Amino acid sequence: AGKKAVASAQRLLSREPQVEMAAVGAAVATAVDAAQLLVRQGVAEITGIDTSLIDVQTGRKSCLKIQLTRTEQYVDYLERVKEHKETGDFGGGGGEDVDFEYTDDI
Repeated sequence: AGKKAVASAQRLLSREPQVEMAAVGAAVATAVDAAQLLVRQGVAEITGIDTSLIDVQTGRKSCLKIQLTRTEQYVDYLERVKEHKETGDFGGGGGEDVDFEYTDDI
């Protein structure tokens, strides 16, 4: 379930600048793990946490909402991927590492 949460949030962040993950009960730990993984990967930063939500079914405050905002690093990555898909040029040749950092500096 954790991998699905990460993949789903990452897919949403590729289209939207902000995503909210809400979880109830046992799923709270999974949501926290997913958010932490996205932060460690440099995809998103946590810009809000709301623990005051109330579980309607039980009346307990066991809900959690985490707001994730994609990082500039991830936006740059998405732009490079889009650019390379459009041009068909992924750079490099046979298996060598490709440096995607293009600069105009001399």
